[in-house]
Amino acid sequence: MLKQCNENDFYQIKTVAENRLRPDRMTRTLWGAFMFSGMITAVLSFGSGYSIYVTNPIWPVIVKISSILLAVQFVVTVFFTKRKIAYKFQRTQSLLLSTFLFKMSIDVYAVYFLSCEDKSAPSYMTTTGFILLIGGLLYLVISTIMGIKRVQQGELRKGGKGLYNLKQSKGQVSLPIIFGATMMGGTIARFLSDVNTPTANMASLFFALFFAVVLQYAMTFASPELFLLTYCKFKFESFRIPMPTPVEFKQNQTIQFRANHNGKVSIERLSFELYQVISATTKCKIDEWHYTAIEFDAEITKLGLESSGILIYKSENFDQSANEADYTFYIPVNTPIEMEANDIFDSYKIWKFNDGLLLKNVNFHHIKDFYDLLRTKAKEDQLTLEEPFYHILNEEGILHIYAPIIEEQKEKTEVI
Repeated sequence: MLKQCNENDFYQIKTVAENRLRPDRMTRTLWGAFMFSGMITAVLSFGSGYSIYVTNPIWPVIVKISSILLAVQFVVTVFFTKRKIAYKFQRTQSLLLSTFLFKMSIDVYAVYFLSCEDKSAPSYMTTTGFILLIGGLLYLVISTIMGIKRVQQGELRKGGKGLYNLKQSKGQVSLPIIFGATMMGGTIARFLSDVNTPTANMASLFFALFFAVVLQYAMTFASPELFLLTYCKFKFESFRIPMPTPVEFKQNQTIQFRANHNGKVSIERLSFELYQVISATTKCKIDEWHYTAIEFDAEITKLGLESSGILIYKSENFDQSANEADYTFYIPVNTPIEMEANDIFDSYKIWKFNDGLLLKNVNFHHIKDFYDLLRTKAKEDQLTLEEPFYHILNEEGILHIYAPIIEEQKEKTEVI
């Protein structure tokens, strides 16, 4: 069905692949799915082993299968935790993640059916659960087909309406809700009218069923995006996202400095050089700068450029009364910049500082203290630093501070 489609037809999927569903971020989802499956397996094991009302011989088999699958998930998740492996085997990672998330979407039904047996619930409650489960599987097929049709219609091209156009796909959202609500409502009505059914402890059954349905149908609605991404990773080489290259420092010398309150802190004196850098300056709230940084990264992606995963920023002109400051963000990209002059972005083929002090592994909560360390060291060595300093934030959330050194008769920064 997608043989006639090319890479341009999946532009918006490519954007997702480079950001929200990058291989290193998929690893976090793998861990989340593993922990969820672990909780489900624990509940099934405890419930089937300790309840005297659970006598169906199928439950020990289900628990054994669930335990084996959990062990497989653990091995896979640990394997892909290493960043290099996640990027190298990202096709397999995407395929396995799709499988594990599908399993996760239906896991809660097992707990519901076990609870039905434990509480001797009437048979129609078990039947309702099976009908809703099958309905969710049919919904998955329909959602996937509709996603494929949107690709064929060009909705995932650049400027297209996207995979989830709710205005034109009201039926895709409303019908499952109506179906689920009707089944749940009918079951509750029948339960309330059945005088022979004890009502004690039955509320937990309805909650389990409600949670199972909401989880399955919500994940089913979002699943086509991951399915299409997995398809693209196997079909198009460009969907194999390269691992971002780290910032490269050219080291001149290393200086050790002892801080009274924080043990030994390493301050390195080195040059700093990046290629293909895009920057933008904006005023934003001091405690909301990271949201602006995320928006900046998204805008770069919309330009068809690939972020290296490194964010550099500086802040100045603080207005304490308004809780605002001017923030300048710099993001190096892995692709050549071909951008016309504009009032929003600045671009540099080479962004370079010839000399400066680098303070590594900084704690966000003690920024001022680390600033003082740099100033103290500069004073001891009779150096003049350029302020504001630059904050370098990598994908792991580790922060470094770079303070350019101003030297007489030497240009402090060089921009080409």
